[in-house]
Amino acid sequence: MSGIVVERILALLMAAGIFIVSACGGPGAVNTGTVGSGGGNAALNQENAANGRANYVLMTPSAGGTAQTAPKYQFAVEEERQEFQHKDGTLLAYYAYQRPVMELVNAGALSRQEKEAAQRTVDTFNSRIGELMNSENSAVKEYAQSDYDNGMGVGLPYYEESETRVTLQGQVASVRIDHYYNMGGAHPNCDTGGLLFDVTAGQFIDPGQLADDQKTFQQGVAELLIEKADSLGEAYTAGYFPDYRDTLRAWEVSGAVIFGSNGMTVIFSPYILGPYAMGPVELTLDYEELSPLIGPSGMAKLGQPAR
Repeated sequence: MSGIVVERILALLMAAGIFIVSACGGPGAVNTGTVGSGGGNAALNQENAANGRANYVLMTPSAGGTAQTAPKYQFAVEEERQEFQHKDGTLLAYYAYQRPVMELVNAGALSRQEKEAAQRTVDTFNSRIGELMNSENSAVKEYAQSDYDNGMGVGLPYYEESETRVTLQGQVASVRIDHYYNMGGAHPNCDTGGLLFDVTAGQFIDPGQLADDQKTFQQGVAELLIEKADSLGEAYTAGYFPDYRDTLRAWEVSGAVIFGSNGMTVIFSPYILGPYAMGPVELTLDYEELSPLIGPSGMAKLGQPAR
């Protein structure tokens, strides 16, 4: 059943124009940082703690408005929990999640046209995130209700929990959502969603849209990922599925892509490159390796000089 859930979430996001793939993990003016890791503005961090929020990262996009009135945004991570009970009072399922939220913080300093454009960027981000969260919420409830009604609800309550981190690299916000869930299978499962949002363009993107030449980027990254996967040692290479190299060549749809200060990380979940017992496989390409593949324009979008 867990595979069905992942497929449903993936289908929703692809239809909405969002890049997301699976992986697994365990239970101001500076355009770089991470929400939820202790970074960000100190005063806001104190406010967040009081309001039950994770840390903010303030940022100023490189386009829109004058130098004095450019839109300023902040990301928050809000924690929510919902429980679903049967009419007989049995707790069927719960969903505890961290929802990333984008907010415009200097609306009063912007002209009407600038404010409207900036708010569209915020609404685009928040509405797509809402679609994702609502889909997952519904799936947990539906599986629990169906299994209970059919006498199959062993291990209730079913649950899904998520941990969220937002990392800003240049004008690209990477949203990593780690899910942990149990929907009646032999064991709990986990997967990770990766979403990329171009703050300047105001839209979700896939990794190839950052590159000067998408084909060069996609193929070059694939070959480097194969090299890195093969270099992990026999503990990994002996367990890879026979078609793992083909899976790596399709990294944009088989791995979760996150940009950070150390480069681009592609995360592959259990069952993607190998069996569940292998665990997740995370492969990182540093900016020295990425630069000739993604090109000068792509590097600039990531706040990095060409190398």
